[in-house]
Amino acid sequence: MILVFEIPAVSWALTAVLSAAGAYHLYLAARARQATDRINEALHALMHAAMAAMIWNLAPAALLA
Repeated sequence: MILVFEIPAVSWALTAVLSAAGAYHLYLAARARQATDRINEALHALMHAAMAAMIWNLAPAALLA
C-alpha cells in the first residue's frame, strides 16, 4: 500500500494549496458586507486550516471535527 501523505512533497504541496485557499477565504471574509457571508467565509477558512492540520497529524480528525 502506498501512503501518499508519507511523501513530503505531496504533504507540502497540499499544505500550500490549503493555506492559499484559506487565506483567500479570510480575505473574502474581511471584505464581506453581510454577517452571514462573513461567517460563511470564516468557516471555510477554518475548514482549510483543519484539513491542513490533518495532513500533518497535528490533531486527530475526531478532535478537529
